[in-house]
Amino acid sequence: PWAPSASRIQTRSRRAMPRRATVVVPAYKECANLEELVTRVFAALGEARAKTTEIIVVDDNSADGSEEVITKLAAKGVNVRIIVRTNERGLSSAVLRGFKEAKGKLLLCMDADLQHPPENV
Repeated sequence: PWAPSASRIQTRSRRAMPRRATVVVPAYKECANLEELVTRVFAALGEARAKTTEIIVVDDNSADGSEEVITKLAAKGVNVRIIVRTNERGLSSAVLRGFKEAKGKLLLCMDADLQHPPENV
């Protein structure tokens, strides 16, 4: 069976709300894009859908401040969390890890570099 490797998983202790969709964002050294990406995704969804959507950033242990950016957004009540992988690398495995941690029934993968327009969610 699958077991998580050495990682830091950020969770928020608040009343669980059912999630209909999860956007998984694999990332490595994407600190400069993360706040804009998260903001634009939730703006495109609108208030009602944003409440039932989560974003999971799966980061390959970047030392660029990515974790701090996501932590600050989550502290403001944004439905975003980060998984920092310390022993794994690679796009495919990051996407699969995000899907395994997802709470939503609908799963979407989006590049952190804004190559996919966030408004297309």
